[in-house]
Amino acid sequence: MIRSILLPLDGSPFAEHALPAALGIARRSRATIHLVQVHVPQICIEGIHVFEGTLDARIRGSEQAYLEHVAHRDE
Repeated sequence: MIRSILLPLDGSPFAEHALPAALGIARRSRATIHLVQVHVPQICIEGIHVFEGTLDARIRGSEQAYLEHVAHRDE
């Protein structure tokens, strides 16, 4: 029995095409869906190696907001 489904998303509409199938499987098996997105820190801008904590935090916030939007969009 399936109890948990890990659905990786990259922010593209193509990746979101997996949502209906995952929801169908989750409903039939009463599984929980976990949406994930890989965070890649921005460490190189125009060839210069940098790490800007504020920029990284904004990007993480944007990624989290996207996942929350997807998770609650069909409620």
